[in-house]
Amino acid sequence: KDLKEAIIAMNEKFDEVKKVTIGLPRDRAQNAPRVDYPNANQWISQARRYSSSRLTAPGPNERSLMENGEKMMNETMTIVNEFFENEWPKFKTAYERTDMGFFKDFADPIKK
Repeated sequence: KDLKEAIIAMNEKFDEVKKVTIGLPRDRAQNAPRVDYPNANQWISQARRYSSSRLTAPGPNERSLMENGEKMMNETMTIVNEFFENEWPKFKTAYERTDMGFFKDFADPIKK
């Protein structure tokens, strides 16, 4: 029961990490509103596309996109590091306290 609660709590906290890194999956229902949270990957990809389509040096638009991408990456790293420093140890502790007994100890050889 404690492990189940820890999994639920960890998943809720991990949604914040997913939102800024890879984005949350969209609801595929017919009338679902399309909500796109800007994530680090989108900013970097957009800056790369703009830069690679120019024949000259990057202009102010590309520099702005790169600055936004860098800010998003810094924010992302802060959120991810905070998750692994604070939330992950709590889950790991709850997981290690739970003895599910799925596996036998095969340290001794099997005798025929």
